[in-house]
Parts: sequence; C-alpha cells; structure tokens
Amino acid sequence: MKKLSTILGLLGGAVFGVLFAKKSGKELRKDLSLAKDKGKACEILGGALLDAGKESISEVENLLRRPEVKKFIEDSKDKIDQMHEYIEKEGKKMYKNASDKAKKKGRVLIKDIKDRLNNVAKNSKTKKSVTKQNSKKKNTKKR
Repeated sequence: MKKLSTILGLLGGAVFGVLFAKKSGKELRKDLSLAKDKGKACEILGGALLDAGKESISEVENLLRRPEVKKFIEDSKDKIDQMHEYIEKEGKKMYKNASDKAKKKGRVLIKDIKDRLNNVAKNSKTKKSVTKQNSKKKNTKKR
C-alpha cells in the first residue's frame, strides 16, 4: 500500500509540478493567459499535461525496476494466491456444511410429513370404524 501511495504521489506531483514549477510553470501560466481562446488554452494545457504524463510514466517505470518494489509486487501476488486458496477452501467447507444441514433438515421434514400422513390415515380409519359401529347400532335398534 505504501508503494502504491508513492506511485500516486509521483503522478500527482508531476502534474502539479508542471503547473506550478518556477520556470516551466511560469511559462505555462503565461502561455495560458496569452491564449486567444479557450480551445488554444486547452491545447497548451493538454500538451503540458501530455509531457508531464510521459515524464511520470518514465518515473513509474524506474520505480517499478527497483528491487524492493519488485519484491513488494511478488509478495502481494503470493498473498493474493494464499487468500484465494483460503477462500476457496472455506467456501467448500461452508457449502458442505450447508448441504449436510439441508439434507438432515429434509430427512426430518420427510419423517414429519410421513408421521402426519400416518396419523391422518389412522384417524380416518378410526372415524370409519366408529361410523360403522354407530351404523350397526342403529340398524340393531331398528329391528
């Protein structure tokens, strides 16, 4: 993170430096103030920023060649690879755990449904039996 801040600082400093440097900044500000219209001023500023951008790119390239920056980038790649492996491993664990819980819950629900259906069937048989007995009693009383 510190190296990234350095790179961003270099880029920002280059642009700021172009506009406010003692010699070239003064010249740039003078050229901008003498521009005939906004289009010409934009052209002058754009050219200066392009030059500053090229200089910044050169500075960044030099920075990226430094051994400590190369090491930082390699270390970062290694850490990202480790994080990826960890996340993948933990994700698989979480999936398996959720899958196991869902299967268990499904078995419990199926058992509960079967039990309820059996109870309904038993109650239905009991009601039929009671109805038949009542019907027999009525028939017996009529005779």
